[in-house]
Amino acid sequence: MSTAERHFGLVVDDKPAVRAALEQAGVALTRAPNLSFRDPWGNHVQVVDYRDVQFTKTPEIMRGMDLELEKTERALAELRDKGLV
Repeated sequence: MSTAERHFGLVVDDKPAVRAALEQAGVALTRAPNLSFRDPWGNHVQVVDYRDVQFTKTPEIMRGMDLELEKTERALAELRDKGLV
């Protein structure tokens, strides 16, 4: 597999803060609202906001992490379609 094909995603709680940190570090990024870049080894790294994905944290985990994050309507619709909310 070539480096152009390698891809992984990171789900984060504060995508704008990640963008700001990467910009400050001089990393070449895709345009907002997308947030992707190549790591030093050529891997495609995609940064995704937790609010936008189907994956959910349990209420206990959210409390333990002191987080209050609401899902976007698109993510909620995906969860509803699967009978998960």
